[in-house]
Amino acid sequence: MKLSVLSKKLWCVRKQLILLLTPLLFLPLLFTLPEKEGKCLYVVVLMAMFWCTEALPLAVTAMLPICLFPTLGILSSKTLCPQYFLETNFLFLSGLVLASSIEEWGLHRRIALKVLSIVGVKPAWLILGMMATSSFLSMWLSNTATTAMMLPIANAILESLFGDLETLKQKCKSREDPDSDGINGQCTVKLHPLPSEPMEKQILSTERMDATEQTDRRTAEEIRSEAEYQMNVWKGFLICIPYSSSIGGTATLTGTAPNLIFIGQLKSYFPDCDVINFGSWFAFAFPLMVVFLFLGWLWISYLYGGLNTRLCFKRYDQRAQAEARARALIEEDYRKLGPINFAEGAISFFFVLFAVMLFTRDPKFVTGWSVFFKKGYVSDAVTGVVIVSILFFFPSQKPSLRWWFDPQASNTPYVPLLSWKKAQDSIPWNIILLLGGGFAMAKACEESGLAAWIGGHLQPLAEVPPAAAVMLITAFLATFTEFASNTATIIIFLPVIAELANRVSVNPLYFMIPATVGCSYAFMLPVSTPPNSIAFASGHLMVKDMVKTGFVMNILGILSVALAMNTWGVAMFNLNTYPEWAHGGNNTDVHLSSVASLNEALKEVAEIATQLQSSLIRLENFQKLTELQRDLIGIENLTAPGREFIREGCLYKLTKKGLQQRMFFLFSDMLLYTSKGVTATNQFKVHGQLPLHGMIVEESENEWSVPHCFTIYSAQRTIVVAASSKVEMGKWIEDLNLAIDAAKNEKSSIFLDVGDHSNLFTSSPAISPELPPRYLLGQTQRPNTITHVCWYRNQNLSLTDYLRVNQNQLSGYLLRKFKNSNGWQKLWVVFTNFCLFFYKTHQDDFPLASLPLLGYTVSTPEDSDSIHKDYVFKLQFKSHVYFFRAESEYTFERWMEVIKSAASTTGRIILLIPKEGGGLVEMNGK
Repeated sequence: MKLSVLSKKLWCVRKQLILLLTPLLFLPLLFTLPEKEGKCLYVVVLMAMFWCTEALPLAVTAMLPICLFPTLGILSSKTLCPQYFLETNFLFLSGLVLASSIEEWGLHRRIALKVLSIVGVKPAWLILGMMATSSFLSMWLSNTATTAMMLPIANAILESLFGDLETLKQKCKSREDPDSDGINGQCTVKLHPLPSEPMEKQILSTERMDATEQTDRRTAEEIRSEAEYQMNVWKGFLICIPYSSSIGGTATLTGTAPNLIFIGQLKSYFPDCDVINFGSWFAFAFPLMVVFLFLGWLWISYLYGGLNTRLCFKRYDQRAQAEARARALIEEDYRKLGPINFAEGAISFFFVLFAVMLFTRDPKFVTGWSVFFKKGYVSDAVTGVVIVSILFFFPSQKPSLRWWFDPQASNTPYVPLLSWKKAQDSIPWNIILLLGGGFAMAKACEESGLAAWIGGHLQPLAEVPPAAAVMLITAFLATFTEFASNTATIIIFLPVIAELANRVSVNPLYFMIPATVGCSYAFMLPVSTPPNSIAFASGHLMVKDMVKTGFVMNILGILSVALAMNTWGVAMFNLNTYPEWAHGGNNTDVHLSSVASLNEALKEVAEIATQLQSSLIRLENFQKLTELQRDLIGIENLTAPGREFIREGCLYKLTKKGLQQRMFFLFSDMLLYTSKGVTATNQFKVHGQLPLHGMIVEESENEWSVPHCFTIYSAQRTIVVAASSKVEMGKWIEDLNLAIDAAKNEKSSIFLDVGDHSNLFTSSPAISPELPPRYLLGQTQRPNTITHVCWYRNQNLSLTDYLRVNQNQLSGYLLRKFKNSNGWQKLWVVFTNFCLFFYKTHQDDFPLASLPLLGYTVSTPEDSDSIHKDYVFKLQFKSHVYFFRAESEYTFERWMEVIKSAASTTGRIILLIPKEGGGLVEMNGK
């Protein structure tokens, strides 16, 4: 097979080869770099190659992060997918919808023709008018739509000025026109003044003639030279439109995709940065656009004959007639549009309203209208969606009250300014996906640490002066975007540039803004931007024309950006200082200042937390005292000021009948003991009260021959009690001695006689009505009395135990199933005070039931349970079995953790019960 044939076949399958070989070629990145950074860089390089070569459609490549980043363990799909429709995408979508309404009613054509009629029809001024109109429309419409709309207008004007383009081309090919009717070196030239009505005319001589066809008798060389000049002007017209469209798109945030990517990534990397919004960007970028547009006009007009004295100052009669025909064409086309109708007026009003609202939302130098709403809630996307929503129902014809009372009037439905079908057809959904892919890639670069890793390797650039770095960044991206789409270019490089700015402690805006603007300055190749491609596709431009013009345009653009950044950009964005919102770690002064501020803030938070913790402990103590006040008979004012709950539990009191179980309650001023069982009213009856003042506690195992026994001496009586274990006895003696020592320091002690129910103290503080009903569970309601009275009092618990358990309070929806039931019931479950409370919904104040967890074990279902669901845990006590199913893995793990933690707080409980022979036996209790 010949080499030429093989090369042709390879060229036919080049995209498939790129898709196959690129992943293999860059596979070493996964093994030579740190794990996460290497994987992320691998995906970024793949996407960059696919974008540059268009081996896959741009939109398809933009969706690759959804499958690559999660499978490589870089980011979860839940984090990635929302990146494809951020607030920035809605702002872009709003601009596109508004632009489609402008195109629907021809308002853009009216604006273009009006501007051209104002600037005049001399080629130099027409080029200026074309550039001004294209740049203005491109601020609001897409660059591609602006170019596609302006090129036919330019062609019509040029044909009225210079005649048919093909005739001009033929005259430029040879020294003498073979088709002309020559007489002694003189010839006749055919011109078509209007594209719609072509007619044969001769170029007029310097003398005015009345005949409709005149012959300009000049040499063939003069005619060829004039034709070349006219062809140059034609090229200047065609090339200025895509260039000015690209320049104009930089003036507004919605003008071009790189601007939107910049604002989206700026908010992602620096959430505290509120410097850039629609108004501030316009205030910076619009003057830059004007400066660059003027310089570009001078260059294009000079290069293509628009500013030489021959055109601007030396007047030929034939040119005067051509200009008159062009002016007549513009006026005729504008006259055909007729007066401004109601729809055009309405679109103009909403267009101006859209711009004004974007400018005035938060202009920084004055108070914007966003202050009337909650801070941080209203953005430019809100403005855009509000305006475009109106377009879908606002009538396109002027409403009339007479229509309601005229039976003869037609009953056709009114037509809105914009239909969804028109909007849907005109929106480039591939660009929206491309924006989303850029945001997803930026998020992955940030989360994986790739941007920081690359920024670290760019540290040597810290030696470059920032002003020179701005020019280098702009030049590099303007060059790179000649071969790749500007959207893909800014997506790839902006995260790296942001990290570089942080590394060298330069205001990130000082590097990111030139990078963003530079990505739109692609002028040298037809494939650089869609507007360039449209102009080149007309067939009247050559690649060398674009390279020659675009090279100087790139230089002018770089110089313009450098001028803007170092003059009004510095004043507007304070670019000479490193801002606090950037959080740079390499600026020692800023870092030390931030550390000092953080230490001060940490001290304040610690003080507040300490005060809050003591308040919460007092609140928990008050809640416990209120609960006991309801559970105990024979004592009042238990919630007296100054009293603190310390411990409660079951001890065995030595009586004449032997050891009997009693419930003991230790407070900061007294010790109460009650009967073991509850009364008919589900309460405990107090049998005795011992004041702590003057109390003595001693171990007395040897004296009474009872294990774990100790004696309590008080002023009124002496009692002997036994604990269930050595550890439990030690805890009781320790807490009693601490409470006795604390009571000695009190100026007065509180003592209430069991039989005295008189109010010796101030009434207990009222329960705050602001506390939620669920916090007052057990105080203002008693849905399940056994929960509060007896279940956990078979064990010894101190206030510390309660505080530890209350730290693990939890609530949420669970699905409950009994052992022998078939269905699952969805309930709102609250876990507090060692108990599960079941509510029908989270809004209910009173529970349906409660489940004390004393003795229950928590585990996952076994095969014999026949539970084939995920996230299920089992609670079991003897034959009582309950199954609970969580809605997610996280909530399942959280419930298991909290319930197990609460269970470990109580620990293994050992109960002592009387033996038939009068002794004691230990047994494991639950």
